[in-house]
Amino acid sequence: MTALLVISTSKPQPHLVKRRYAYREHIFGDRYCYVREEHNSPDLMRRDKDRIEIMPKCLEDIRSIQPDPTATVFAIEQNHGESIDTVLQRGHEQPLSPCTGAWRQLNTARYRAGDF
Repeated sequence: MTALLVISTSKPQPHLVKRRYAYREHIFGDRYCYVREEHNSPDLMRRDKDRIEIMPKCLEDIRSIQPDPTATVFAIEQNHGESIDTVLQRGHEQPLSPCTGAWRQLNTARYRAGDF
C-alpha cells in the first residue's frame, strides 16, 4: 500500500504541478485533486505506521492555494491495484476534523486547507 497526500480544491492550482517535486493533478467530479506519494516525497511528508507528518515544504504548498474555502487536505492509503478515482472517493467521504500539530492520520479524516 502507498500513502498519498491529497490537496482537493474547487479551483485549478497550476503552480502545484509545475514544482520541482510536482503533484499529479486528477479531476474528480468538480474537484481538482493534487496527489503526492509518500515514498517519492521525503521532503514533503514522512510516514509512521498509520499517520503522516507533513513537512515544511508541503505546508508551504497547502498555504499557497488560491483562496478556496472548500479546499481540503487528506492522507489516504492506495491499495495495490486500486484506481485513483476509488481512492479519491474514499478520501472525500472522510469527515472533516480540526488540525492539530504536523501529524495527520491516514484513512480517517479530511482537514480544511485554510486551517494549516
